[in-house]
Amino acid sequence: MITMQNAPNADRRNGVHRELALAEEAPAEKRAAERRALRTTVRLYCVMCGRSETVQRAPARPGRCSSCDGTLLTEFDSG
Repeated sequence: MITMQNAPNADRRNGVHRELALAEEAPAEKRAAERRALRTTVRLYCVMCGRSETVQRAPARPGRCSSCDGTLLTEFDSG
């Protein structure tokens, strides 16, 4: 006769489930603020012709505008 002490991993085979311990979750406002911070985008803006382009990362040297050869500035995109 096999007893439960001798049977390895008996609880896995017969479907016994244990309570799942989850970590405490942050409030919704804090999680939303963290997601917004990760989505920060930068806008490249031409001073002469006004064309702009949204990029994820600001280039170290923005260079010149491809259409009018004007100066490109970087600014945070508001939305």
